[in-house]
Amino acid sequence: MGDLKVIILAGGLGKSLWPCSRKDKPKPFLALAGPDTLLQQTVKRAKLLVSIEDIYVVTGKQHVGLVQEQVPDLPQENILAEPVGRDTAPAIALAIAYLTANREIKPSLPAQAPAEPQAPGVPAQAPGTAPAPALASAPSPAPASDPVMVVLPVDHIIRDQAGFAESVRLAVDAARATGDLVAIGIKPTRPETNYGYIQLSPAEHKDHLYLTEAFIEKPDMGQALSFLKSGQHLWNTGIFAWRLGSMEKAIARYLPDLAQGMEQVRQAIGTLELEPALEESFSSLPNTSIEEGILQKADNVWAIAAQFAWDKLDSWTAVARSLSPDHKGNVTQGRCIPISTCDSIIWSDNPNKLVVTFGLDEALVVDTASALLVADKRRCRDMNKVTEEIAKRGWQRFLDADILAGNKSEAGRASAKGAAAGRA
Repeated sequence: MGDLKVIILAGGLGKSLWPCSRKDKPKPFLALAGPDTLLQQTVKRAKLLVSIEDIYVVTGKQHVGLVQEQVPDLPQENILAEPVGRDTAPAIALAIAYLTANREIKPSLPAQAPAEPQAPGVPAQAPGTAPAPALASAPSPAPASDPVMVVLPVDHIIRDQAGFAESVRLAVDAARATGDLVAIGIKPTRPETNYGYIQLSPAEHKDHLYLTEAFIEKPDMGQALSFLKSGQHLWNTGIFAWRLGSMEKAIARYLPDLAQGMEQVRQAIGTLELEPALEESFSSLPNTSIEEGILQKADNVWAIAAQFAWDKLDSWTAVARSLSPDHKGNVTQGRCIPISTCDSIIWSDNPNKLVVTFGLDEALVVDTASALLVADKRRCRDMNKVTEEIAKRGWQRFLDADILAGNKSEAGRASAKGAAAGRA
């Protein structure tokens, strides 16, 4: 086994980009910014770092079939199925459980590692501040028993593949050399209230590397404006690098219930007890992000200020940013004719239907086989209000699947069962 593993997080409830995205086929499995789906784009980026054998996809058990269909060269045992989504901390812990269950990777003990000595050439910390983890002058290779894990979310648009690979390489080198936790951030270009932010320490260490002071999730507009002006905040991309043992220790220290549940899963891998262990462990876990559960609490977290262009497809306006508008600012997909229409998003998934808009400004029109959405484009961030109202009226089936388009949900569930049996 190599000393680098890439974990792709491909979960989702299918709400933010409804009605194209549904519970049975959320956005990781949709082609929203090019011919490839978001999952396929992320796998291509991962292949810049490792071979397909060292790529793992964490997804919902009902989506295993979609992963197999869209990434047919991915080994079946590299698809890690969650019985229910519990945010990023449990997903990452599940990946660690699978990787450490392999005979070539031994789980590390949850005891704290002793503090590393100050490396030559690293400036002393200012009085009254916490000591920064020492960064070795040259990376030392990670032992095969403790590889570096890179975490990649699936909902990103990254055009600069070389810049992405270089930033991840810097993060991997830092994680390998220090045994610390490393995040990749992007300098903000606008005030975003739907992104997470990383607050940096004032002094740059080297290679765009900073010690972090805080992780802030979804600030209000006033905070977002101050973060944009400060020069000390980055957008949190959710791309991370750390040694398996380092994150395993952090989970044991800060999320002991999660560590205990994943230890039961780890011991059940390769046996018929795996599925019951997964169900029991995940059923009792709260939703916990890796930022809230670990990174905000730990004192050995670094951030790389990456230089590549980045966007997150978390709304229809984000999808529009990834495409080229016409001379009136309209973004269209499918058979659409915007007449006297400006600054609008018009999206059609039905090749047999023509969508015509007339006299609209800043509108969002999304037409699928089983649902039509017409909205104020400026309210895209409030899509949860739409899905909540649909559920409240008892029309859950329109949230679960595009029933007239023939989602492959049953095939996905059948494949998930087969994949679980294959690992048992």
